[in-house]
Amino acid sequence: PNIEVLGPAISNGGSAPARTGVVSFMIRYGNTKPGLYLHYNFVAALLNDLFGVQARGGCACAGPYAQWLLGISDDLSVEMEHCLKRTAQEVLRPGFVRVGVHWAMSEEDIQVLIAAVKWVAEHGWRLLAAYTFDRETGEWLHRLDVPERRRVWLSNIRVADAASRPIAELETALGIAPGLATASAPRGAEALLVAAEAALKEAYSSAQVALSQSKWPVLNAEYAHLLWFALPADVAHTLRSGQPGKPQIISGESVFASDKESARPEHSILDARKIHATAHGEAEVQGGQGVPSLLDDDWEPLEAMVPEDGDEAAPAQDHRAPSFTRNQLRPSIPKPLRGMVGKAISDFNMINDGDRLLVGLSGGKDSLTVLHILLALKKSAPIHFEVAAATVDPETPEFNPHPLKEYLNALGVEYHMLSKPIIEMAKTHMDPKRPSLCAFCSRMKRGLLYSCMREKGYNVLVLGQHLDDFAESFFMSAIHNGLLRTMKANYWVQQEDVRVCRPLLYVRESHTALFAKENQLPVIADNCPACFAAPKERHKTKVLLSSLEFDYPQLFSTLLRTMKPLYALETADRADGVLAGEGEDDDAVGTDGGAVRTKKKQAPAANSEGGRRVVRVAPRVRDACEEDAAAELVLS
Repeated sequence: PNIEVLGPAISNGGSAPARTGVVSFMIRYGNTKPGLYLHYNFVAALLNDLFGVQARGGCACAGPYAQWLLGISDDLSVEMEHCLKRTAQEVLRPGFVRVGVHWAMSEEDIQVLIAAVKWVAEHGWRLLAAYTFDRETGEWLHRLDVPERRRVWLSNIRVADAASRPIAELETALGIAPGLATASAPRGAEALLVAAEAALKEAYSSAQVALSQSKWPVLNAEYAHLLWFALPADVAHTLRSGQPGKPQIISGESVFASDKESARPEHSILDARKIHATAHGEAEVQGGQGVPSLLDDDWEPLEAMVPEDGDEAAPAQDHRAPSFTRNQLRPSIPKPLRGMVGKAISDFNMINDGDRLLVGLSGGKDSLTVLHILLALKKSAPIHFEVAAATVDPETPEFNPHPLKEYLNALGVEYHMLSKPIIEMAKTHMDPKRPSLCAFCSRMKRGLLYSCMREKGYNVLVLGQHLDDFAESFFMSAIHNGLLRTMKANYWVQQEDVRVCRPLLYVRESHTALFAKENQLPVIADNCPACFAAPKERHKTKVLLSSLEFDYPQLFSTLLRTMKPLYALETADRADGVLAGEGEDDDAVGTDGGAVRTKKKQAPAANSEGGRRVVRVAPRVRDACEEDAAAELVLS
């Protein structure tokens, strides 16, 4: 009774049109009549994990016919579209499950398919709390299904004698050799059902997932009324209640990210039964709109999709001001993350009483993370300092920083948008002897930021580079330039009117990524046409360090100690000897992978004046501040 097969109904004794062997259906949660549905991707994941049945979660993007199958009206379709555009939470997109039946399937396969779907329809909801979902992609995965459990790394393989039988050695190491004893998978509908029942009994044991430690993503409260499926929190609440056998739903405050209490709908806004077969097998007609015939060629699209005469077919626009959740505006900062940033600020004296900070905000996860941490520290710090933000817009079609304006306005942070056609300027101003677009772009951006700081009265520029960036720059400089160099943690530019600091020195990139994801920060995607059109040197270095870290888990903590003499420098002047190099913020390699070359220092010459040895100092290479001055000259 919980299964709803989609498609035009067939009356008793009637004939059905020819169809493909694909069955589309939805499964009810069972909290009430008609109640909520189970998410199609959860059903597809359950069929795969328990029975090995390959099903697909089909979304309503298949056109007006798919929307008609789900009972979605014109108004509801427009509202759903606005919801997905504003929240980017694909898990809310309506859809249905699809399974295929074809001529190559045996009778046993058909029985397994039928038994699997019936079991999921009757018992599948009980496993909902053992799964979690991704708001942005709509994927559902078992909470223990992480890449570390199911991925086999080739770096773990140790073949003793590759010259003898490498394939056999590899199969043995992977545990898939023909002679090895492996647990046989259950075959047939009856054996699979027994295995499914056993999995259900053990689902919430101490060896699996404990309900007491359950935590799932929260959804946007503004569109609470569009929530058409049951959530894992509902089942966790049900199993801990006095009626664990009756599906229930939990209050809205537990599943929505909002300060206000949001009403939780008991029934789905989707109801396929409205236009599909009734209990007597007859097709219903809703609002005078009959079932469209599959054989008619004159089936009209939804009215909302057809522009009126004289109107341009333009996409619907939402003119409402964007709204932000509580987590987006006041994210909860984990103590370890806050502690690492606080330690870096303390170790290098990055912030002093009366400082006016300008955060270089690219819109990425790192700069947004450091901005929120500084705003939180500002409230509790014993000293007074100001925080503002600035974004450099290189005026490329790939980059759209304008959503940051509304976000910073909602945060109450002073914001500056600095625009220059940097990529176009590179075509005419870039030094042909140093054809590095990354280095040119970096200098131009620093020039714009420094100019803004001097004009507005800021004295500290805060950048969002983390420990991974420090390590990558260190490796790139050593490999391509033959120099020991990386970014500095806290330093004065040559004019000593602007100081640059990087509070994320001790923070790993994975920490900022997790912080941004958990709090749904409005991250602007990577956009540089030079760096992201294809994998470049920094990407290759990132992959190299990742592979090394797998074999040496303490790699980055070791590199942090190794680089300390380099990032602890407090001025932008070049250090002598092995520390010499390019401007400290420049990339170590060009966009084409070629090294950024520097002029070689002359070797110290010895001379004798009155029997005394005199060492002549080599000419000094232009430092980072002089590069910045040159950049400002170009910009002006």
